[in-house]
Amino acid sequence: MGRFLIFISYIGSHYSGMQVQNVAGRPRPSVKTVSGVLEKCLKMLSPQNEVKIVTSSRTDAEVHALRSSVHVDLVHRNFPDKEFDPRLLTVFLNRRLMKLEEPIRVLEIRRVNDDFHCRYQARNRSYMYRLAVVREELPDGQHFWDLPMTPFEYHRSYFRFPPFDMNLFLATAEVLSGTHFYNAFTTPTALRGRTREPIRTVQVSVKRGSAFLQEYQPYMSENLEFWEIHVQSWTFLYRMVRRMVGAMLDVARGKQDIEHIKAALSDPRYVIPPPGISSVPGYALFLKDVEYCPEDLQYTPGEKSSEDLLDTETEKQAAKKEVSSTGSREEPTDNGCGEK
Repeated sequence: MGRFLIFISYIGSHYSGMQVQNVAGRPRPSVKTVSGVLEKCLKMLSPQNEVKIVTSSRTDAEVHALRSSVHVDLVHRNFPDKEFDPRLLTVFLNRRLMKLEEPIRVLEIRRVNDDFHCRYQARNRSYMYRLAVVREELPDGQHFWDLPMTPFEYHRSYFRFPPFDMNLFLATAEVLSGTHFYNAFTTPTALRGRTREPIRTVQVSVKRGSAFLQEYQPYMSENLEFWEIHVQSWTFLYRMVRRMVGAMLDVARGKQDIEHIKAALSDPRYVIPPPGISSVPGYALFLKDVEYCPEDLQYTPGEKSSEDLLDTETEKQAAKKEVSSTGSREEPTDNGCGEK
């Protein structure tokens, strides 16, 4: 067996999340997912085994990724004792994805040990949420819909309107950081069946952001303030980041009291009074990175593995087809790894 860790980046706008969605144990062909597209491409290699993508993070519909990861097992049909070359797999997948016009890019593929698991051995995950707040001092009579604005930020930033208290926004971010109960920041369905309360250690920070290609459209920063909310933890509950950002916005806009947020974080049974907390849209959320201990990524070849078995016939034929169709082939905290 050959297990491969695949790092990918994608624009999530046209996908119903990361993970393949099944009904009665069978994939729903009408629902397009990132994993589903990757599996479709890998099946074109005709491996001996069933192609099944395992994900490190289950991002929701429309959520983007700068660097996510999956793992997959691949065994040659005609040469079971030989292994696929990670570099040729990268070339093959990227050319297929481009030909299919899928906004997914393979960043790196690594051969890992056959017992490696991309989800359970991840030591840190980090997200970023992009926020665009309309300035209060707009010219007299001017409205948001009158503002000169390019569409490049659509489905990349979440636009919000005054009132917006930045001091309360930052204070809520500080409250959310630390080791707490985060029951209030997921859904009742996600908590059902849990035997332990979901305690997490989370870091939240807020940084000033900028518009896409801001140098060429200065009017964007004149009328909008861009902010980035960075959230980091070993693991997250379902929709946890989106509800945390929603809580920050609710407090900043006077819709919720920060004391209720504090109470919910310290008591898993505390119910935040109406209107509760909001969940912000997924289209402004980016999975920044999934990190691993370097030693976990070290591959130790087994008896049947060989560093010399690189360009097998199946790989050559698959890569040759790609070349012929497209032209020439181009070549912060303790993370559990003893590092700071």
